[in-house]
Amino acid sequence: MNLRSAPAAAPAHGEDRTTDARVSVLGGLSLATATRALAASSDLALIIDSAGVIRDVVIGNAELADCGIEFWVNRRWADTVQPENRIKIDELLAGAGDPARWRQVNHSTENGDLPMRYLAVRTGEDGGVVAIGRDMRAAAVFQQRLLRAQQSMERDSLRLRQLEARYRLLFDTAIEAIVVVDATTRRVIEANPRARLLEGGDSAPIEGRAFTALIHPEDRDSAVALLGAAAASEPRQPANVRMVDGKPCQMSMTL
Repeated sequence: MNLRSAPAAAPAHGEDRTTDARVSVLGGLSLATATRALAASSDLALIIDSAGVIRDVVIGNAELADCGIEFWVNRRWADTVQPENRIKIDELLAGAGDPARWRQVNHSTENGDLPMRYLAVRTGEDGGVVAIGRDMRAAAVFQQRLLRAQQSMERDSLRLRQLEARYRLLFDTAIEAIVVVDATTRRVIEANPRARLLEGGDSAPIEGRAFTALIHPEDRDSAVALLGAAAASEPRQPANVRMVDGKPCQMSMTL
Protein backbone atom coordinates (compact mmCIF):
# COMPACT_ATOMS: atom_id res chain seq x y z
CA MET A 1 0.00 0.00 0.00
CA ASN A 2 1.33 3.42 -0.91
CA LEU A 3 1.93 6.21 1.56
CA ARG A 4 -1.14 8.40 1.87
CA SER A 5 -1.08 11.99 3.14
CA ALA A 6 -3.78 14.45 3.89
CA PRO A 7 -3.83 17.42 1.48
CA ALA A 8 -1.97 20.43 2.80
CA ALA A 9 -3.99 23.49 3.72
CA ALA A 10 -3.35 26.61 1.68
CA PRO A 11 -0.63 28.69 3.35
CA ALA A 12 -1.36 32.11 4.64
CA HIS A 13 -0.08 35.11 2.73
CA GLY A 14 3.70 35.23 2.94
CA GLU A 15 4.05 31.77 4.59
CA ASP A 16 6.81 29.45 3.33
CA ARG A 17 5.08 26.96 1.00
CA THR A 18 8.09 24.60 1.08
CA THR A 19 7.91 24.15 4.86
CA ASP A 20 4.14 23.56 4.65
CA ALA A 21 4.60 20.80 2.05
CA ARG A 22 7.36 19.15 4.07
CA VAL A 23 5.30 18.77 7.25
CA SER A 24 2.43 17.14 5.31
CA VAL A 25 4.00 13.69 5.62
CA LEU A 26 2.61 10.42 7.07
CA GLY A 27 -0.87 11.80 7.57
CA GLY A 28 0.21 15.18 8.91
CA LEU A 29 3.04 14.19 11.27
CA SER A 30 5.82 16.67 11.93
CA LEU A 31 8.93 16.43 9.83
CA ALA A 32 11.01 15.28 12.82
CA THR A 33 8.62 12.46 13.70
CA ALA A 34 8.19 11.39 10.06
CA THR A 35 11.93 11.29 9.59
CA ARG A 36 12.32 9.26 12.78
CA ALA A 37 9.69 6.78 11.65
CA LEU A 38 11.03 6.35 8.12
CA ALA A 39 14.60 6.01 9.37
CA ALA A 40 13.66 2.80 11.16
CA SER A 41 13.84 0.91 7.81
CA SER A 42 10.50 -0.64 8.55
CA ASP A 43 8.59 -3.37 6.76
CA LEU A 44 5.33 -1.87 7.97
CA ALA A 45 4.13 1.38 9.52
CA LEU A 46 0.77 1.80 11.27
CA ILE A 47 -0.72 5.20 11.96
CA ILE A 48 -2.77 4.84 15.15
CA ASP A 49 -4.99 7.39 16.85
CA SER A 50 -5.24 8.15 20.55
CA ALA A 51 -7.93 5.45 20.96
CA GLY A 52 -5.60 2.76 19.65
CA VAL A 53 -7.41 2.48 16.30
CA ILE A 54 -5.39 1.99 13.12
CA ARG A 55 -6.12 4.87 10.75
CA ASP A 56 -3.65 4.10 7.99
CA VAL A 57 -1.05 1.50 7.03
CA VAL A 58 2.13 1.83 5.03
CA ILE A 59 3.62 -1.42 3.69
CA GLY A 60 7.32 -1.25 2.95
CA ASN A 61 7.85 -4.95 2.31
CA ALA A 62 6.17 -6.50 -0.72
CA GLU A 63 6.08 -9.88 1.03
CA LEU A 64 3.47 -8.47 3.41
CA ALA A 65 1.11 -7.39 0.63
CA ASP A 66 -0.84 -10.66 0.63
CA CYS A 67 -1.46 -10.77 4.39
CA GLY A 68 -4.63 -8.68 4.36
CA ILE A 69 -3.00 -5.87 6.34
CA GLU A 70 -5.05 -3.23 4.49
CA PHE A 71 -8.14 -4.57 6.29
CA TRP A 72 -6.67 -3.50 9.64
CA VAL A 73 -7.66 0.09 8.92
CA ASN A 74 -10.33 1.34 11.38
CA ARG A 75 -9.73 -1.65 13.67
CA ARG A 76 -8.17 -1.49 17.11
CA TRP A 77 -4.51 -2.43 16.90
CA ALA A 78 -4.96 -4.82 19.83
CA ASP A 79 -7.71 -6.66 17.94
CA THR A 80 -5.34 -7.55 15.07
CA VAL A 81 -3.02 -9.62 17.27
CA GLN A 82 -3.55 -12.92 19.02
CA PRO A 83 -5.30 -12.59 22.41
CA GLU A 84 -2.24 -13.43 24.48
CA ASN A 85 -0.33 -10.57 22.78
CA ARG A 86 -2.85 -7.80 23.45
CA ILE A 87 -1.15 -6.79 26.68
CA LYS A 88 2.01 -6.12 24.67
CA ILE A 89 0.08 -3.75 22.41
CA ASP A 90 -1.26 -1.91 25.47
CA GLU A 91 2.28 -1.61 26.80
CA LEU A 92 3.52 -0.31 23.45
CA LEU A 93 0.82 2.33 23.33
CA ALA A 94 1.42 3.32 26.94
CA GLY A 95 5.18 3.52 26.51
CA ALA A 96 5.31 5.06 23.03
CA GLY A 97 8.32 7.29 22.63
CA ASP A 98 10.90 4.99 24.18
CA PRO A 99 13.08 4.08 21.16
CA ALA A 100 14.45 0.98 22.87
CA ARG A 101 11.06 -0.59 23.65
CA TRP A 102 10.65 -3.12 20.85
CA ARG A 103 8.03 -5.83 21.39
CA GLN A 104 7.25 -8.90 19.31
CA VAL A 105 3.64 -9.94 18.72
CA ASN A 106 1.81 -12.41 16.48
CA HIS A 107 -0.97 -11.33 14.16
CA SER A 108 -3.60 -13.75 12.87
CA THR A 109 -3.91 -13.30 9.10
CA GLU A 110 -5.54 -15.17 6.26
CA ASN A 111 -2.14 -16.68 5.50
CA GLY A 112 -1.49 -17.86 9.04
CA ASP A 113 0.47 -16.35 11.90
CA LEU A 114 2.44 -13.20 11.17
CA PRO A 115 5.11 -12.46 13.79
CA MET A 116 6.03 -8.77 13.87
CA ARG A 117 8.35 -6.68 16.01
CA TYR A 118 7.15 -3.16 16.76
CA LEU A 119 8.45 0.14 18.00
CA ALA A 120 5.82 2.77 18.87
CA VAL A 121 6.60 6.46 18.38
CA ARG A 122 4.39 9.24 19.74
CA THR A 123 3.33 11.69 17.00
CA GLY A 124 2.46 14.69 19.12
CA GLU A 125 0.16 16.05 21.78
CA ASP A 126 -2.93 14.48 20.20
CA GLY A 127 -1.89 11.08 21.56
CA GLY A 128 -1.46 9.48 18.15
CA VAL A 129 1.22 6.86 17.51
CA VAL A 130 3.20 5.57 14.57
CA ALA A 131 4.06 1.88 15.02
CA ILE A 132 7.13 0.76 13.10
CA GLY A 133 6.98 -2.97 12.34
CA ARG A 134 9.55 -5.49 11.20
CA ASP A 135 8.62 -8.83 9.67
CA MET A 136 9.97 -11.60 11.93
CA ARG A 137 8.87 -14.60 9.88
CA ALA A 138 12.39 -15.42 8.71
CA ALA A 139 13.67 -15.14 12.28
CA ALA A 140 10.78 -17.31 13.52
CA VAL A 141 11.65 -20.02 10.98
CA PHE A 142 15.28 -19.87 12.10
CA GLN A 143 14.21 -20.09 15.76
CA GLN A 144 12.06 -23.13 15.00
CA ARG A 145 14.96 -24.82 13.24
CA LEU A 146 17.24 -23.98 16.13
CA LEU A 147 14.67 -25.35 18.59
CA ARG A 148 14.30 -28.56 16.60
CA ALA A 149 18.08 -28.93 16.42
CA GLN A 150 18.34 -28.38 20.17
CA GLN A 151 15.60 -30.92 20.84
CA SER A 152 17.34 -33.40 18.54
CA MET A 153 20.62 -32.86 20.40
CA GLU A 154 18.86 -33.40 23.71
CA ARG A 155 17.32 -36.64 22.44
CA ASP A 156 20.71 -37.79 21.16
CA SER A 157 22.28 -36.86 24.47
CA LEU A 158 19.63 -38.86 26.34
CA ARG A 159 20.19 -41.89 24.10
CA LEU A 160 23.94 -41.55 24.63
CA ARG A 161 23.52 -41.44 28.40
CA GLN A 162 21.30 -44.52 28.22
CA LEU A 163 23.87 -46.33 26.09
CA GLU A 164 26.62 -45.34 28.51
CA ALA A 165 24.55 -46.61 31.43
CA ARG A 166 23.95 -49.95 29.71
CA TYR A 167 27.62 -50.19 28.74
CA ARG A 168 28.67 -49.45 32.31
CA LEU A 169 26.26 -52.07 33.65
CA LEU A 170 27.54 -54.74 31.27
CA PHE A 171 31.16 -53.68 31.80
CA ASP A 172 30.92 -53.85 35.58
CA THR A 173 28.91 -57.09 35.81
CA ALA A 174 30.72 -59.12 33.12
CA ILE A 175 32.20 -62.38 34.43
CA GLU A 176 35.23 -61.94 32.13
CA ALA A 177 38.07 -59.63 33.02
CA ILE A 178 37.91 -56.64 30.63
CA VAL A 179 40.67 -54.09 30.25
CA VAL A 180 40.44 -51.12 27.88
CA VAL A 181 43.89 -50.20 26.52
CA ASP A 182 44.99 -47.18 24.48
CA ALA A 183 46.42 -48.72 21.31
CA THR A 184 48.90 -45.87 20.89
CA THR A 185 50.32 -45.46 24.39
CA ARG A 186 49.58 -49.07 25.42
CA ARG A 187 48.36 -47.82 28.77
CA VAL A 188 45.24 -49.00 30.59
CA ILE A 189 42.28 -46.61 30.29
CA GLU A 190 39.89 -48.56 32.51
CA ALA A 191 39.33 -52.04 33.90
CA ASN A 192 36.26 -53.78 35.24
CA PRO A 193 36.03 -55.29 38.75
CA ARG A 194 36.79 -58.81 37.43
CA ALA A 195 40.08 -57.58 35.98
CA ARG A 196 41.02 -56.07 39.32
CA LEU A 197 40.37 -59.44 40.98
CA LEU A 198 42.54 -61.10 38.35
CA GLU A 199 45.31 -58.72 39.36
CA GLY A 200 45.01 -59.89 42.93
CA GLY A 201 42.76 -57.08 44.13
CA ASP A 202 45.72 -54.76 44.64
CA SER A 203 44.58 -51.40 45.98
CA ALA A 204 46.82 -49.61 43.49
CA PRO A 205 44.76 -48.42 40.49
CA ILE A 206 45.20 -50.26 37.20
CA GLU A 207 44.23 -47.22 35.14
CA GLY A 208 47.22 -45.37 33.75
CA ARG A 209 49.62 -48.29 34.09
CA ALA A 210 51.41 -49.80 31.12
CA PHE A 211 49.45 -52.78 29.81
CA THR A 212 52.56 -54.95 29.70
CA ALA A 213 53.07 -54.32 33.42
CA LEU A 214 50.04 -56.56 34.03
CA ILE A 215 51.59 -59.47 32.12
CA HIS A 216 54.27 -61.91 33.25
CA PRO A 217 57.62 -60.87 31.74
CA GLU A 218 57.96 -64.16 29.84
CA ASP A 219 54.55 -63.71 28.16
CA ARG A 220 54.74 -60.00 27.30
CA ASP A 221 55.79 -60.62 23.70
CA SER A 222 52.65 -62.69 23.10
CA ALA A 223 50.49 -59.98 24.65
CA VAL A 224 52.15 -57.24 22.57
CA ALA A 225 51.64 -59.32 19.42
CA LEU A 226 47.93 -59.62 20.26
CA LEU A 227 47.74 -55.88 20.82
CA GLY A 228 49.47 -55.14 17.51
CA ALA A 229 47.15 -57.47 15.61
CA ALA A 230 44.09 -55.88 17.21
CA ALA A 231 45.32 -52.36 16.35
CA ALA A 232 45.78 -53.45 12.74
CA SER A 233 42.37 -55.17 12.71
CA GLU A 234 44.04 -58.46 11.88
CA PRO A 235 42.30 -61.66 13.09
CA ARG A 236 44.32 -63.57 15.64
CA GLN A 237 43.53 -66.52 17.89
CA PRO A 238 43.42 -65.96 21.66
CA ALA A 239 46.73 -66.56 23.43
CA ASN A 240 47.43 -68.26 26.74
CA VAL A 241 49.42 -65.90 28.94
CA ARG A 242 50.18 -65.47 32.60
CA MET A 243 49.41 -62.37 34.61
CA VAL A 244 52.25 -60.69 36.44
CA ASP A 245 51.54 -62.77 39.58
CA GLY A 246 51.63 -66.00 37.55
CA LYS A 247 47.88 -66.60 37.19
CA PRO A 248 47.16 -68.19 33.79
CA CYS A 249 44.47 -66.77 31.51
CA GLN A 250 43.35 -66.86 27.91
CA MET A 251 43.61 -63.40 26.35
CA SER A 252 41.95 -62.01 23.24
CA MET A 253 41.84 -58.44 21.95
CA THR A 254 39.48 -56.43 19.75
CA LEU A 255 39.96 -52.93 18.35
